[in-house]
Amino acid sequence: MSSIGSIGLFFCQIVTSIFLFYDPIWKIDDLYLSFLSVKVSTERDEPMLTFYTAKNDIVFKMIMTQHKNILKRIIESILEEKIEEITILNSELTTINVKSKKRVVDIYIQIKSLYINLEMNANPRRYTNYRNGGYLFNIYNERIDRGENYVTLMKKDFIGINLSYQNGKHIKEEYALQTKEGYKYLNNFKIIEINLEKLKKEWYTLDKKEQEKYKYLYMLDLDEYSLKSFVGEDKVMKEYEEAIKKINQNEKIRLHISEEKDAEMIYNSDIVLAKEEGQKEGAKQVAKKLLFLGINTLEQIAEVTELSLEEVKQLKTRLTLNK
Repeated sequence: MSSIGSIGLFFCQIVTSIFLFYDPIWKIDDLYLSFLSVKVSTERDEPMLTFYTAKNDIVFKMIMTQHKNILKRIIESILEEKIEEITILNSELTTINVKSKKRVVDIYIQIKSLYINLEMNANPRRYTNYRNGGYLFNIYNERIDRGENYVTLMKKDFIGINLSYQNGKHIKEEYALQTKEGYKYLNNFKIIEINLEKLKKEWYTLDKKEQEKYKYLYMLDLDEYSLKSFVGEDKVMKEYEEAIKKINQNEKIRLHISEEKDAEMIYNSDIVLAKEEGQKEGAKQVAKKLLFLGINTLEQIAEVTELSLEEVKQLKTRLTLNK
């Protein structure tokens, strides 16, 4: 060893000896904790990007229209039957006239004589079922517009499949147009609703047979890390994992999704503001009536209507001036 190397080693030994002599445990732990705090703070400073799952409408449409194998497994798990060939039709339904609102469905599918409208309803509203029903009836009507007769129409089947996130008793529900006694008004028309929220909550309580049946539906809303451990050796699941990763890595798609979400947030915010303004206007009307009666004090009126005392005083002034 060279003299310089010997001197360096000797210096390190002296520093280490002094370091350990005073308080070995505290010093080492302190350095370790300092290292950890630097590491943790660095990790916290890194921005966490949202991982968009197929619960998102745009992601759902992209994957289902570009990956038939995934779409086939989804439909097979819902219909509980094997599908040989599947055709994705134009997702934009024809309109009855120029004044009709353009109706755009998520996925419009044909399997031999079966026509399916597949919808992802991640944020169901009170009108969602009516809208989905309108889509399915429009598909039904579209076959007539194409010049098919009613006898031919009777030989075709129409199913609306709604993947929904809402409260319900069962993971899968089927609806048909029929009487209380079970007599069907239309034998070739039904709606199937899959409650993805319930499936997610009850997944670990399902038996292996049920899990096998619904696994392709369950994967749709798994985050990146849960999905990685869930896919195993399943080829279709691996295809889905790869597809959704590519979508999340595409900056243009992410920007489009964030813009759509922002537009929805603005819309929802406008509704909230409209409601608040409506409630406040209603409170002002109540306050005016109480002021007119002259029974309550200004403080009492402010408390009852949840208006500020200043607002009640201003209303009183206006009423006085209008007399």
